Amino acid sequence: MGKRFARAAILIRNGAVETVFVEDAPGVNASGAPAILMALEATNV
Repeated sequence: MGKRFARAAILIRNGAVETVFVEDAPGVNASGAPAILMALEATNV
């Protein structure tokens, strides 16, 4: 089998990648909905 990538989420604004959240351990912390919502709220201040 080929190499697999970790779970990730990407925040895109106006067609450009703004932030990439990549999990470095098992589970969903960095790429989960709460983390993404916090990042969105922080950029809208």
